[in-house]
Amino acid sequence: MAALSGATQLTPLFPTYIEQRILSPFTLTLVFAIYVFGALGMMWLGGSLSRKYGRKLLLGAALAAILLADIAFYFASGLPLLMLGRFLSGAGVGVFVAIGSLALIDQLSEEHEEAGSLLAACANVGGLAFGSVLAGFVGELATRPLHTPFLVHLALIAAAFGVLMLSARTIASDRSRAIDYSFPRIPDEARAVFIPAAIAAFAAFAVGGFFGAFIPSFASEELGIDDALAIGIIAALVFASTVIGNVVATKLPERLAPLIGAVVLFVGACILGTGLATASLTILAVGALIAGQGNGIALQSGLNAIKRESQQENETEAVTLFFMLAYSALALPILLAGVVQQFFSLKATAVGFAVAIALLVGVAIVLLWRRLRESDSA
Repeated sequence: MAALSGATQLTPLFPTYIEQRILSPFTLTLVFAIYVFGALGMMWLGGSLSRKYGRKLLLGAALAAILLADIAFYFASGLPLLMLGRFLSGAGVGVFVAIGSLALIDQLSEEHEEAGSLLAACANVGGLAFGSVLAGFVGELATRPLHTPFLVHLALIAAAFGVLMLSARTIASDRSRAIDYSFPRIPDEARAVFIPAAIAAFAAFAVGGFFGAFIPSFASEELGIDDALAIGIIAALVFASTVIGNVVATKLPERLAPLIGAVVLFVGACILGTGLATASLTILAVGALIAGQGNGIALQSGLNAIKRESQQENETEAVTLFFMLAYSALALPILLAGVVQQFFSLKATAVGFAVAIALLVGVAIVLLWRRLRESDSA
């Protein structure tokens, strides 16, 4: 949770960076996107590196990267150090997404494995929500809002090192192993369920990425909100609601849960678009809460379905690819929207983005519905 909180701590501070001309709306999207490339790289290689060096050592190195990112952010007065910090932060987060969840589950006995999986998912998205609220709170109170939040987070990461040292080593490392650079693939046996689940997950993460990159500027320019804590809370709504969706997904029928998640996400995206078009904070907040729950249900149920359909020897590869595709949605759509914003207003770009997400989720709903009917007739 401490590691993932670093991914969103810049979010409530973005308006201040723009106000002080350290960032522009376009370079903001670049800073946001570079984080994802660092995360994707470590998701790709994390499994192989953990088998070679051990999970505990790799997680310690990830915390060190996040700590160095905090130092870079503290001294940043321009784009280069911000880009470096975001890349290091992304790489550290990528390790925790790929390896941290497995390490947490392995601390528990076999009968508690499902609870551990849910706890790991909640820690991930809970950390994303916590990061923006903490940075907003400290930034609003501190006399140096672009420096003090990173000192607080650095202390949090230092404490996380101590917690990591208390965990047990759960797998044996083998330094003689070669690093596997092969790209993960979709298992043939899980292809029918993987594709719609991945589309829904892509759309779900695009919502989270949208809130991280656009909501600070939208809140400042369209809603007239300059309070860093308020911006942090608004940006955290989607991730906080996703935690609820993760829990709800465990209570739904397995075969219906992915479709239900996609439908809820579709409704949330439509309400978000309405809130953006009308510049209504209330409608925007309602859309964020609904979309967040759809995110949680779609991600958790899609992941469970892929794990259920994949053969045991293909499970890790399928899950890794699922998260890589999902996390790519944090960068690619945002980068595209940043380019579009050079020609259209912030409101028009934001509304168009919400419409695109709704259409993408609509495709996932059609595919999931078709899959459900085929399984019923089989």
